[in-house]
Amino acid sequence: MRKITLTESELIKLVQKIVLEQSSTDLDEFELVQLMQNGDQRAQTEFFKRFYKKMFGFVRSKSQKFDDSDIDAIITRALGRAIVNIDQYRGEGNLESWVRTIVRNSMLDLVKTRQTNKAKSFTSVDPTDFSKSDRSQEINPINDVEKVLNHFLKTLNEKERNIMVLRAQGASNKEIADSLDINEGTIKWYISGLMKRFKEFLEKYK
Repeated sequence: MRKITLTESELIKLVQKIVLEQSSTDLDEFELVQLMQNGDQRAQTEFFKRFYKKMFGFVRSKSQKFDDSDIDAIITRALGRAIVNIDQYRGEGNLESWVRTIVRNSMLDLVKTRQTNKAKSFTSVDPTDFSKSDRSQEINPINDVEKVLNHFLKTLNEKERNIMVLRAQGASNKEIADSLDINEGTIKWYISGLMKRFKEFLEKYK
């Protein structure tokens, strides 16, 4: 493994750059599905966040009969089903089309439920256990970013620090993977995971 040596000050500046520039994971659909099929909970979280807003707009465009609460229930049920049945996705067509089919089925389920029970509302349990606040939560800006980064760096192991440094220096995921002798898909997941951890770390400084 390539030895990465930088001063703490240089490292802080590099990590600050990547944190400010990278706001979400760059996993492609194939990698995301693979991780989900292996039961990775972080991949399930990413899947839910990636498709929630898209599907919300999709449902709203298809029918004016559903209010926001209905749409939320439709989508959370549909995405929950997709996560549970991800092994059934065979890569025929893109992932979003597959998800839309499941969402359509959930829309039909709601209509049938209302017709049968004459219900005025529709509720469901979110199997991914995400609240609305989890999906819409934003990180508030803070003044002393360098101080927070300094504390955050101390929580990283050597491999994580090396990945962050190389990525911040402009190295591609493939170049990082070759340099550190790690699978390229793993590098992508490390980066997205580190971004999530940093955002969680920022919560302490609100």
